[in-house]
This record gives sequence, C-alpha cells and structure tokens, in this order.
Amino acid sequence: MIYKSTIRLFLLATIIMMGGNWHLSAQETEAPDAPSDEGPEGETDESKPADRMTVDKLNTIIMRIDEKAERTGNAWQFTVAERQVILVSDPNADRMRAMVPIAEAGILTPALSERMLQANHDSALDARYTVAQNVIWSVFIHPLGPLDEPQLLNGIAQTVTAAVTFGTTFSSGATVYGGGDSNGILREQILEQLKKKDGTPV
Repeated sequence: MIYKSTIRLFLLATIIMMGGNWHLSAQETEAPDAPSDEGPEGETDESKPADRMTVDKLNTIIMRIDEKAERTGNAWQFTVAERQVILVSDPNADRMRAMVPIAEAGILTPALSERMLQANHDSALDARYTVAQNVIWSVFIHPLGPLDEPQLLNGIAQTVTAAVTFGTTFSSGATVYGGGDSNGILREQILEQLKKKDGTPV
C-alpha cells in the first residue's frame, strides 16, 4: 500500500526540482516555451514550429483524458484505468515526465530488482521502472516541445501498462520490441475517455 502522503511529498519535491513553479497560478505559468529574441543563428519565433507542445496544450489533453484531473502549476494528477498518473512539466528545461506509483520499494528483492533492469532493457520500451522516495514507479520521460498528442497518449499508455504488468510480464504493452496487445487495448481506453458523451471524438 502506497500512502497518499508519500505521493504528495514526492510530487511536491519533483515540482520544485523541475522549476519550482508549483505555487504559480495557471496564468503565470503560460510563459512562452522559447525566448522571442533572435537566436545566435538568426532563428526567430516565426521560424519555429507552431505545433510545439506547451503547458496549456498538456492541460487541454489531460483534462480531456480525465475531467477530474487536478493541476498544481505545471503538474497534474489524474486517473487512467484506475491508476493514478502524475505528470510534471518544465518548460524552461523543455522536459516532461509521466509517472505511475506501483508499490513501496520495500518489496524489492535482488531477483525482483534484476528483473526490473532486464525489463528496462527490452520489454518496458518507452516506459522505465524506477525507484524514488521509497516508491517503485513506472516513468515516461520526453522533451516537452517535440512531444505530440499521439506520443503523449502512447507514453501514458505504456507507463500505466508497465505499472499494471509489474510482477508478471514487466511489459509496457509489447514484449521485446514487438508483439503483444496490452498497450493497444489501453490506448483504446484512453481514446474512449477522449470522446464526448455523445460518442463524437473530441
């Protein structure tokens, strides 16, 4: 059993480490992802992709996944397939990470730790098993700007699947770079959550 207080403390510490913007209002966190001044090679805002992922875009997608999602600055807590997901973004560092708590780290034996590392090598794919603050997590980490919505949904699906399969297949949905269908099933569940009540895709 993972205590909610442990998760909250970890979330707070992570937000502080990734920019310390947890106390800012949503309006205050809507700063541009990149400076507007011309870069060293003459690159301007006009020459940069307009479809870069931003904190606001993340918020829109997450609220579509779970309308009960809770936002604190540049971080969110929401639910997918009855699993708690924590997503933290840092526009200044151009990074994001989605995390799912699995179990308290006290359950780890040498054999189980080795199995986690083996899974990180071949079956966890874009998700990874980690340990922090005495909790085992599945984690998806990606640069923020280049991230698009399909990649985000897939990354969240893999992270949740890795948490669900911990202790059994240790897979994020595809076994050893191919095969398997768990990730596809979970991704369909997420896409279902993104549909309006009348069944029309958002």
